[in-house]
Amino acid sequence: MKQLWAIGILASAISLRAVPIIVISPNNINTASGYSISSNGNYLLSDDVNPTAVTSGNKAILITSSHVVLDLNNKTIFGSGGGGIGITNAGNVTIRNGKIFNSLDSGISGTNVTSVTIENIISSSNKQMGINLSGGAQCFIRVCTTEANTSTGISVFTKDTQVLNCTSENNNSGLTINGENVRITGGQYNRNAASGITVVTSTQVVIEQLQANDNGGQAGISLQSGADFLVNNCLTQHNTGTGVAVLSSVAFGVVRNSMALHNSVDGFSNNSGNSTFAGNFAYGNVSNNYGGTGPIGFMTLSNGGQFPLGSTSDVTANNISIV
Repeated sequence: MKQLWAIGILASAISLRAVPIIVISPNNINTASGYSISSNGNYLLSDDVNPTAVTSGNKAILITSSHVVLDLNNKTIFGSGGGGIGITNAGNVTIRNGKIFNSLDSGISGTNVTSVTIENIISSSNKQMGINLSGGAQCFIRVCTTEANTSTGISVFTKDTQVLNCTSENNNSGLTINGENVRITGGQYNRNAASGITVVTSTQVVIEQLQANDNGGQAGISLQSGADFLVNNCLTQHNTGTGVAVLSSVAFGVVRNSMALHNSVDGFSNNSGNSTFAGNFAYGNVSNNYGGTGPIGFMTLSNGGQFPLGSTSDVTANNISIV
């Protein structure tokens, strides 16, 4: 019995043993080629770093191994002569808890990646994109902020990917999606020079429970090409273009339970013959509350938005336009 008890204690001690952490110091990074993570493990940035010695085409930190956790430890990588953090041909990688600022390339970029998680990251004022994932699947971007990047704040060219509760503001464009089975839930996509959210050549994209306000370009949310889109419970207001725009190259889309207020063109625009609008509310849009060449059934209300007597059962698709 004592031997069994001793074996149990030993097993518990082994299971609770801390996983070794590899500390990355600024001196490790500030070289022409930056710092390479080519072995699995847990990595921790020890201090802020200004890797100006990193040359164009290289990254301050480049991850080429799978099963890596990189914790920036609430530190900042600022002023990289190349990119901030890169991930290439790797899977099961997590990058978290820090800031990438003013890189000459993108803040974080991933190419041919699987099961990558980027969380609690601020990527700002980079000369390309804030966060860019291209090629791969099963990625998560959550509770991240991208702001004032020269190109796109967040770019998702992957499949089976989720973007959760992120903020992308004051970039050239807020979020661009070109993928399959992508879900964008929560967050703020505001004050970008072009559209807040743009979807191109994609299938099975869900955009829900978020805001896209005060953007320039075509629309707060622009569905440009692809099929099987859902925009649900979103707010678009004060955009230079349309609130939610569905273009003619969209094979099928659904826009429902959303609001479009005070946009400079249309509130909702449908140029796709196979898309459906239901349960939406539009008010104060400059051109039309509901526009485009495709069908949108709606009821126009006046007198402070009261339903005309006897007409409540005739509201087509439950879309409301207040004039």
